[in-house]
Amino acid sequence: MFIIEIFSLIDEILDEDLYEFFTNLAPFLYPIVFVIVLLMGYIQLFKRTFSSKTEDELPHEKMKRPFQEKPQQKSWKDLGNEFRLTISDVLARMRNPGKK
Repeated sequence: MFIIEIFSLIDEILDEDLYEFFTNLAPFLYPIVFVIVLLMGYIQLFKRTFSSKTEDELPHEKMKRPFQEKPQQKSWKDLGNEFRLTISDVLARMRNPGKK
């Protein structure tokens, strides 16, 4: 329904009568989109399953840059401190909206 509502909004903005066309088309459009997405997902799964490439040959592995470091794991204390600083920053900006 979201896609049809977007067409309704565009129809109201442009003052055209396209919305009625898309509402009549909606019962056919949704199942077609569902089947296409479902088939494409299965095709991707089967392509990965029957591919002869190993994990080292996958494209996302080749794109890793040598200068990237492994991220360090953060503790709950670090997350709490970041959250506290974020909240204090938001409150400070709310008190002084003109200053940056």
